[in-house]
Amino acid sequence: MLMFSELTNPVNLWEQHWRSMVDDLLYNLRRESRNDICISDMDLKDWGLQEIELILSKNSRSLLDFPPMPQPSGRSFTYLSNRLIREALDYNAGNEEHSFNSLHAGLNIDQLHAYNEIIESYEGKHGGLFFVNGSGGTGNTYLWKTIIAKFRSQRKIVLSVASSGIVALLLPSGRTAHSHFKIPIELDDSSHCSINVNSNLADLIRECSLII
Repeated sequence: MLMFSELTNPVNLWEQHWRSMVDDLLYNLRRESRNDICISDMDLKDWGLQEIELILSKNSRSLLDFPPMPQPSGRSFTYLSNRLIREALDYNAGNEEHSFNSLHAGLNIDQLHAYNEIIESYEGKHGGLFFVNGSGGTGNTYLWKTIIAKFRSQRKIVLSVASSGIVALLLPSGRTAHSHFKIPIELDDSSHCSINVNSNLADLIRECSLII
């Protein structure tokens, strides 16, 4: 329609019917992964624009030729083509926000101080490495769950790892660090994590916002 029709308002057409245009994309993805994957409207719309851009590019055209049509970011293509990233984003952001509001209200003074320090470091783009020291039963896991819910409510990727399987089970989508980051069990001077720079795992680590 963009190529061969005189559309007076292509943006309005897109905004009204984009969901119908992309429903097959989500259906095929779920069939391929054999999982009821949850994808945000923002990512779905971006994926649809990416598909339209691919069709136009085969005819030496682009969405740039049809202003003010929105442009695809390309982010969704990377996310949806990577199984590990899809799995890391396979949660409901609305449920995570509800969980966060409940958890955040229950933080004690020390937990809230640690929470604020970590969130401020992320939002201020300072980055950082934080160590929270506390014996069993003092609320460390509660703090981690609160932070994870905060990031997930904003559709961020969080990698939750622990040194043992028992502890990993306490974290949402938790895994052992050895399993997730391919850390050798036997360590020596030549040991390294065998993660290829162009692998799906490398892309997942680059895209994550927080590692616990």
